[in-house]
Amino acid sequence: MALIGAGYSTTATAAGDFDIEEKNVSGEILASDLNTIITVDSAVPVVLNLCAATVGRKGKWVEIRKLGVGNITLNADGTDTIADSAGGGSIVNTEAAETWAFLILKIDKTGHWGLGPMLGSWETS
Repeated sequence: MALIGAGYSTTATAAGDFDIEEKNVSGEILASDLNTIITVDSAVPVVLNLCAATVGRKGKWVEIRKLGVGNITLNADGTDTIADSAGGGSIVNTEAAETWAFLILKIDKTGHWGLGPMLGSWETS
């Protein structure tokens, strides 16, 4: 996966480019959002509900970039887990000053989102 400094675009037009999508209000991360970089630039809390971590989606990922001062909460679907969270748990960043924080979540097995590279104060529950 490419991180900072790669050739990002709003549409994947060449090898090494990634789709970037803005989600500045609460909502859903759909299966069609997988393998995408999602930016969140909000001064108020944003809650994003992850799609189910199914066997057919194993290996798919989503990168979340926190650009604003508002909290970001990512909720697992149903009984899915995120890293060491409880079933249906969440991961959150509540540090207003961390307008550079990011994390990559990857479906590493059915019902589980694993953590990839990340920067900032993210906490599971």
